[in-house]
Amino acid sequence: MTNDQGALRSGALGLAAAMVFVVVNWDALTGASTGLAGSLWAAVPIFFVCGVVWAAAIRRRDAEVYERLGHFIDESPDAA
Repeated sequence: MTNDQGALRSGALGLAAAMVFVVVNWDALTGASTGLAGSLWAAVPIFFVCGVVWAAAIRRRDAEVYERLGHFIDESPDAA
């Protein structure tokens, strides 16, 4: 295992541990009632599905635009 792989695994483990703490303490972190906290959790998969559907529509309509998603293109005059 290289140093980069070890760092990546350590980072992933740290993020997973942080996510567990967030899930376990969600009510305390949001300061919201149980019902509101639950509705906040319900919004996450809804936005995920909307994003997947939107990306699929872009892919069908214009494959070139879809390929550029997530990439920064510097179109300023100074970029050479």
